[in-house]
Amino acid sequence: MFKQKVVQEALNRTWEWDYNPGMSPFNPANGQDMEISLLIYNLFGGEILKTPSKKSWHFYNRINGKRIDFSNSKVGKFIQSNRFKDIPVSVDEASQNIDQSDYLRFYMKFVKSFEEILGLKRHRTLNLF
Repeated sequence: MFKQKVVQEALNRTWEWDYNPGMSPFNPANGQDMEISLLIYNLFGGEILKTPSKKSWHFYNRINGKRIDFSNSKVGKFIQSNRFKDIPVSVDEASQNIDQSDYLRFYMKFVKSFEEILGLKRHRTLNLF
């Protein structure tokens, strides 16, 4: 089951101020819409969607039939606006301009934060030396 508040809290813990120079305290997800929509899709399924924006494209998700945008300035809100075109996006298109090492780091930090919020114990490897 998709828990929006848990996902939002995990994203809040994951964002780093040095990850994206365009970030601000008022919108930490600024400029990360492709990474976030791909992360949400990879972990929770649903669809990746896009709509035209002033500069290029804006990426977001649809989960359980509801449009949700974790990179919006009103982060994590379900969006009802008719200005969204809901154009389907393939995983290849969504990941086209993403640095894979940055995405993997973002993904792993999110998973760690998500596990901590849910109170899950992380799998630990034995140190044999």
